[in-house]
Amino acid sequence: MLDFYKKLRLSKKVLVAILSVPIIVALVLTVYAGRQVIRSKNTSKETLVNATSTDMLDKIDRNFYERFGDVQAFAYNKLAVDALKKDTSSEDLQNFINTMTNYYVLYDLMILCNAEGKVIAVNTQNKSGKIINSSYLLDKNFSSEVWFKTCMSPSGPAGGAWYSDFCVNHHSAQINNNMGWGMAFAAPVKNESGTPIGVWYNFANWQEVTRKIRKDAERSLNNANAFIFIINAEGTIIDAEDSLLIASQKKITENSNSIYIGNMNISSDDYMIGQAVAKGAYTYKGKNWKAITLVPKSQLTFAIFFSKELIGLLIFDLICLSVATYIGYTFSRSISLKIYGMKGLVEDLSKGKLSKFTPDGVDEVNEMGMALNTLSESLKTKVLFAEAIGKRSFSSEFKPSSDQDLLGISLINMRNNLNEYVEIDQKRSWAT
Repeated sequence: MLDFYKKLRLSKKVLVAILSVPIIVALVLTVYAGRQVIRSKNTSKETLVNATSTDMLDKIDRNFYERFGDVQAFAYNKLAVDALKKDTSSEDLQNFINTMTNYYVLYDLMILCNAEGKVIAVNTQNKSGKIINSSYLLDKNFSSEVWFKTCMSPSGPAGGAWYSDFCVNHHSAQINNNMGWGMAFAAPVKNESGTPIGVWYNFANWQEVTRKIRKDAERSLNNANAFIFIINAEGTIIDAEDSLLIASQKKITENSNSIYIGNMNISSDDYMIGQAVAKGAYTYKGKNWKAITLVPKSQLTFAIFFSKELIGLLIFDLICLSVATYIGYTFSRSISLKIYGMKGLVEDLSKGKLSKFTPDGVDEVNEMGMALNTLSESLKTKVLFAEAIGKRSFSSEFKPSSDQDLLGISLINMRNNLNEYVEIDQKRSWAT
């Protein structure tokens, strides 16, 4: 680079020197502005990911609060109470169950058990109204299940209904030909005296509730590389776009800079990571789920300088550089012309020709030209003095330019020596 600069002509060197400062300033300011834009974008993303996690869990909790209320409402249904008193289902109850399954869309299973845990009614249609093979559940006994025991206990479930964490219902998977993922809700059916006489059980479809809300939240991020995990209190992934992470029960571990999914590391250097913990809704206390929202961080790239945030600054830089180039070119041309003039004068002096520099200002370059004019005038005076000596005019006046004017002093010495020699020669001639 230095060798290249050395090979440049003076005008180009002056132009480079003049332009280097505004170019460096423009680059520094542009990069600084770019970094500020990136910092601002990432700050906005940080707010976004935290808000997304919080809002998503709030929607899920409020949805499950409604499911928490649904099962209690179904358990208070007179059709259910009458069926349990008779220990047999009725056509009206069956129609009611199928209608509710179709109406709510969210439930894969609705089951009514008697006090001994035996199923006396189950939905025979799915949410689309299609007949399903669920009849094998009739007379099946669920008395050993936690939900049944809790609902039939004297104290009953807290808040009036029992609910599970994320779970797999194998009956739902078999009947509906799906993964069987969801949440179960159960409430005691009581007689007039408040004694539990059976249990109403609903199984809410994971796809229709949690996964739908999570996917809507991911779409709201407007970033194809953004994604959200929902984990339970133990850190096991219970919802993610990749279903294999759920099926394999992958766990997420965290430290201050990264989260780990198995052997996969997601670094906070690459992603904005927003987290929130579910707080439940009203009487539904939830299961302390956690949402982790990840959005790729904005990085400083060449393209960012052409973004709407910096395009104005880029145009301003180009205008400033154009003006600086014009000024630099004009200034360097003015200097180079003066220097080329001095170069010609020096070349003439080297050839013995006494030329004159014509100044056009009062700057340092013109001062150098004036100094060369002084040198030229001094040489001209010395030439005239030397010519006078050559004509034996030894009385010509001449004054050296300074005490250090070696040429002037030498000419004076030469004149004195010649004058002395002539006087001696005249005396010798006269004596002869």
